[in-house]
Amino acid sequence: MKKDFFEKNIVHLFTLTPLIYILSNTLLDITAILISIFILLKYSNNLRVNITFYFFIVFTSLGSIISLNSEYILNYFILFRFILLIIFIYFLIHDENELDKFYLYSFIGLIIVAVINCLEFFFPETFNIGQKNFSPDGGVVRVAGLFRDELISGSYLSFFIPFGLIFFIQKKIKFVYSILFILLTFYGVLLSGERSALLSIIIFIGLYLIKKLKGNFILFFILFIITVIIFYFNYYLFKRYTIDIYYSLVLLSESNYIGLFWSSIILSFENIKTILVGNGAQSFENICNQSKDIYINSIYLCNKHPHNFYLEILYSFGIFPFIFLLYLYFKTLLDFIKNFMKLNDKYYILYI
Repeated sequence: MKKDFFEKNIVHLFTLTPLIYILSNTLLDITAILISIFILLKYSNNLRVNITFYFFIVFTSLGSIISLNSEYILNYFILFRFILLIIFIYFLIHDENELDKFYLYSFIGLIIVAVINCLEFFFPETFNIGQKNFSPDGGVVRVAGLFRDELISGSYLSFFIPFGLIFFIQKKIKFVYSILFILLTFYGVLLSGERSALLSIIIFIGLYLIKKLKGNFILFFILFIITVIIFYFNYYLFKRYTIDIYYSLVLLSESNYIGLFWSSIILSFENIKTILVGNGAQSFENICNQSKDIYINSIYLCNKHPHNFYLEILYSFGIFPFIFLLYLYFKTLLDFIKNFMKLNDKYYILYI
């Protein structure tokens, strides 16, 4: 069926999100809101979708509504746009032509962000675009690049690299060029200083290359040599990824994150109402304001969120959305383990 003008532009706006992400959080939010409005207008008469959709909305909103807290209710409806965005992707995923643009813009965004990160790291005085963290000897340890004052460029690269690689597959570009692309993206993440993003991209690259293991020893050798050279000339970057991580693991039992983790679990099973429907959207940050000494005096609980998406969903929305999410996660994981040798390159990457 031929798409109308509004639908075409909304779809194109979505495909541009990898570039909009770089430009502005405000533009990204406006994009999500416009897509949400489109979904409500376009698919409001789809009964099969609506039954599941409305059940999900009612169930996840109960905690916020029962709390009678206007802030929690508002928080829920602000988060609501992401649920609609997922539905939009569900409908769009069958349209290969439109997703081709998304893969292209992901590739462009990745190249730009990775190159800027490298330039900012090696030439900090010449390229002074975003925030940089310096070591005591004046060396660069972290760069924000095009994200200005937010040190999230590594997360951006580790998130969008699968879609950039699919662009190579769709266009049937030689594998050697995808290796160069992987190298550039990897070092864009490394130089960003984001440790979790580096771990993510190492796992992704490792899994991606399992099916193409033969002939990839050269790539691993190049990665190793260049990384050793960078670490040799920048001790504090080496320290951040090795010594600091080691001490973090050694002292893990004493860290605030572990305390926050266990505290979140205890709070999630505090009473039957919290277990069944949760406490409301983004309610965790208000724990410190409650008149309970154990909460007020605990450094573990005085935080905006549990630093774990699963625990935040458990505390905010109750046990059932949490179990549903775990079911989806493990079903996807098991499907991948059972079928990964049979998957074509594109779906293999999407599963990773």
